[in-house]
Amino acid sequence: MFPKNTLSIDIDTHCIKIIVGKCKNNLVFIEDAVILSTPEGSFANGQIADIEKIINRIKPFLRNRNFWGKGVVFSFESRSIIEREVFLPYVKGKKIDKMIFYEIKEYFPMSLEKYIIQYKRIEDIYKGDEKVSRFLVSVLPKKIVENYLLLSKQLNLRPRCLDSHTGSIGNIFSKNIEINDKCIKNETIAIIDLGDENIYINIWEHGVYQFSKLIEILGKDIEKHDEWIDELMRVLDYYSSKKVVGEIDKIYLIGKYAHADKMKQYLKTTFHIPVCSIEKVSNVKINVKDHFDLSLYFSAIGAIIK
Repeated sequence: MFPKNTLSIDIDTHCIKIIVGKCKNNLVFIEDAVILSTPEGSFANGQIADIEKIINRIKPFLRNRNFWGKGVVFSFESRSIIEREVFLPYVKGKKIDKMIFYEIKEYFPMSLEKYIIQYKRIEDIYKGDEKVSRFLVSVLPKKIVENYLLLSKQLNLRPRCLDSHTGSIGNIFSKNIEINDKCIKNETIAIIDLGDENIYINIWEHGVYQFSKLIEILGKDIEKHDEWIDELMRVLDYYSSKKVVGEIDKIYLIGKYAHADKMKQYLKTTFHIPVCSIEKVSNVKINVKDHFDLSLYFSAIGAIIK
């Protein structure tokens, strides 16, 4: 967690989302926010393709806010990220690093020298008499990480963390939070991020992360539902059949199309589940003067909680 104001940047092909905020006592306080257009040809699939264009787009915001030499966190999504769920005997401390690295080699046949391994403990549970820990492990191409480090340096910012959207969004939701003034600890919910290039699905059961899935919609019109709804249905049906999650109680929409009424109605009719956009969450406090659409900033907000 970052108790002092930190810059959080979330870049995709279409826009650069920036917030200034801090995390204190499990609450995130948002002080400033802006969305900038991503320069054409400067970013693709989580990879910074033209760093000078990105720098020139972000610098005016930093100059206007006099935000130099401060800490920065990044969140991003890429089809190059590989995520796996791993169960390990319950341990504490530095032993986890060695156990994760040894275990992950069994999952990935390729050499890990060109990758960075990150992990997050999701929960501790008992399997029979044995206490085990459930981890979400992410493997990121080292080249992507190096580009973000270079971007930080060129912007005169101090890099603090780089997280995937799964990790960032996961930092926000927990057993005790409320969404739209309703506690989620007794529900199974699907959080669906509707973007221009990808649809990102996260499932939470009783406040505990269960799984995530990225659906590519490159070249498709997201508002033409039939082009992607079948794949979304297959994803939800697959995991329900595997009994990874219980019956989904509600679908929450975030992202660019979260407030589209036709989209909500279509999903509600298709899945026979209540559908709504997220207007507020209990652990995010917004102090931004201008209009702030929470649904657009979840990944950037979650990175501050890291």
